[in-house]
This record gives sequence, structure tokens and C-alpha cells, in this order.
Amino acid sequence: MAIVKKVGYVLLFCIFFARFAWEILYFSIGEGVVLGLSGYLSVVFIVGWYRKAHRVTVFFEQAQLRLYFYLLPCIPVFLYFITLNTVASWDVIGEFFYVLMYLLLGIAWLWASLNGMLLFWSFSYEDDVLMGRNKAAIVAVTGAIIGSSLIYAGANIGDGPGWWTVVIAGGLGTLTWLLLGALIDKLTAVIESITMEHDVNSGLRFGAYLVGSGLILAVASSGDWTSLLATVGEFFVGWPVIPLALLMIVLERRLFGAIGDEPEKQKQLSVIVAVCYLLYGILVCLLMLPTSGGR
Repeated sequence: MAIVKKVGYVLLFCIFFARFAWEILYFSIGEGVVLGLSGYLSVVFIVGWYRKAHRVTVFFEQAQLRLYFYLLPCIPVFLYFITLNTVASWDVIGEFFYVLMYLLLGIAWLWASLNGMLLFWSFSYEDDVLMGRNKAAIVAVTGAIIGSSLIYAGANIGDGPGWWTVVIAGGLGTLTWLLLGALIDKLTAVIESITMEHDVNSGLRFGAYLVGSGLILAVASSGDWTSLLATVGEFFVGWPVIPLALLMIVLERRLFGAIGDEPEKQKQLSVIVAVCYLLYGILVCLLMLPTSGGR
């Protein structure tokens, strides 16, 4: 009952905010709702993140970790800001309130992606990262934040008639990213290694995969909007993300599963594999860019 009441208050706020945005900012009602809802979710995420990070790191006297937690959410904000002011739709670039709307939508998107990780992967950024101070989870969530942010930023590249084109294109990329991550975990139990065994090497490999796959899906989600069918069709240029996911599954099961308890060898091979995942994502992006026609 309390949740229903809270949702009702949020919707009521969005309706009043949409009216304000319509009359003062000359936004459409839909844009006003998106701005209001994104602003609310952004505040919830940012306040929750910094409050928990501050409490835990102050209690355990971890100044360096506190600084890291403080700076981590700045990465997607910086990425969004650069994207929205350089390669976004023609009617967004240089328009302060539209840039603000999509920036807040991006922060809300990050909140939704991190909660999607809890739903699909049973990985909690609050319990495993902020409260648990798990180094393996910290490495993994860094990759997750960057990967998810790349997809949303990619969805903003190109011209389109409205915010919903960004949501559709970014939704395709993010859902694919979450589902592939769930498949990898199902076949390798990598999340258990990160959250239960605190295996930093697993966190490094999975985090690098999340960034590499995020790069590929970012390009697949980018481009000018033409139609829904064209968007879905053009999204399939991101097919190289599937071999990357399969490669991680094979390596986790055959290579790292066979190594066993050899910490130094695990560490060396994990660094090499993580670099390969990143290089693969970058190379595929460079090859995709000339042919990715758009949404």
C-alpha cells in the first residue's frame, strides 16, 4: 500500500511538472513528464549513492575508497554531457533545457540499469558494492556503469523526432546487454565468484566484458531515426557482441575453471583477457562506425 501511495505521489508530481514545463519551457506534455520523472529518479539515485558511500567509508576510515565512490558517477555524467553537446540530435545541441532533460534521463537510465542488474544477475550495487566494500564487486560495477552509460550515450547519437527514439534504441541495447550478462552468469556463475568469493580477477574480467559489449551495443544503438522497423533491423549490426559473450563463457568454463587455485597465474591471465575484451570492443566499434546507418 505504501508503494502504491508513493508511486501515486510521483505521478502527481510529474503531471504538475509537465504542466509547468509546457507553459514555461514550451515542452510537450510527454517531454515534461520525462523531465520530471527523470529528475526525481536522478535525485533518488544520486542522494542514495553518495549518502551510503559516505557513511560506510567514513565509518571504516577509507578516504581513498570514498573519493573513488564520489568520482565514479561523474564518469557517465561527463560522457552524457559531451555526447549531448556534440553529436546528439540537431534540436538538442545547444539547447540548455533539452540537454538537461536528456542528462537527467541518462542518470535515471543508469539507476534503471543498475537495478536491472539486481533483477537479471542478482548483483546489488548497494549491498555488494557500497555496503559490502567488496573489491571484486567494485571493479565489476565500474565496468557496468561505464558499459551502461556507453549504450545510453550511443542511443543519443544522431537525429530523431523525440525522447522516445532514444528510449527505444537505448532500450534495445541495454536489454541485450542485461540478457547476455545473465546468460554468462547462468553458464559460468561469475556473479557468485564476485559477490560470494570476492574474486577480484572475476570482477576484472566481467567488468572488462561489460565495457567491451557496451561499446559494441552503443554503436548498434546510434544513428538517425527513420522508423521502428529500421531501428530493429539496424540494431543487428551489433551482432559481434554475441561472439564476445560466447568467448567469455568458453574462457570462464574451460580456461579459468581449469586453472584452479593458482593466484598469480589467474591474475596474469585475467589482465590479458580483460585487455582483449576491451580491444575487441574498440576494434568492432571502429569497423562498425562507417556502416552503422542509424536508428
